[in-house]
Amino acid sequence: MANQSHLDLLKQGTFTWNMWRREHLHIQPDLSGADLSGADLRGGDLRGTDLEGVGVDLHDANLQGINLSKAHLRANFVRADLKRANLTGATFYGVDLRGADLREALLDEVDLKGAFLGGADLSGLDLRGRDLSGMDLNVANLSGADLRGTNLKGAHLIRADLRDARLNEADLGEADLSGADLSKADFSRANLRGAVLKGAILREANFAGADLTDKTT
Repeated sequence: MANQSHLDLLKQGTFTWNMWRREHLHIQPDLSGADLSGADLRGGDLRGTDLEGVGVDLHDANLQGINLSKAHLRANFVRADLKRANLTGATFYGVDLRGADLREALLDEVDLKGAFLGGADLSGLDLRGRDLSGMDLNVANLSGADLRGTNLKGAHLIRADLRDARLNEADLGEADLSGADLSKADFSRANLRGAVLKGAILREANFAGADLTDKTT
């Protein structure tokens, strides 16, 4: 259960909340189990906050620029606006980010494995070397994303937007890219062995040196 005094402070707005945080740096806020759906928490400082618990509902919330670094997340962020959010070191296992806007978010030291990212906007993000194997990225926007060396083996990328994405030396073995837009994406030296490319848009995509053995088109 959330600490009611912490919840009451947050409901007074992010200005009051941030002032309290600055004056009580030693306190780890507890918002576990809180229903914050539709809340406007732009610029709020939730560093290290406990947002764990199935009852934490932040769907459709405006969280632009929020600081969630090292926060313990186990929440519903469906369609949440997380543009420019600081998510450094946050725990994401089991977090529902379907349809969320993560453009320009800071994701250093974040393990996205186990998060639900279908339909999320990850365009332009630096995801180099991450382990996204087997993840649901269907209909996700990854246009312009840096995915060099990323493990996408067995990932579900049906109808995903990968225009202009950099996937050099990425592992896409057995990934499902059915209907995905791969226009101008760079797959040079990538592993696409057994990948499904049925209905994918391949206009000006670069497959130089890529392993396309047993692909399905």
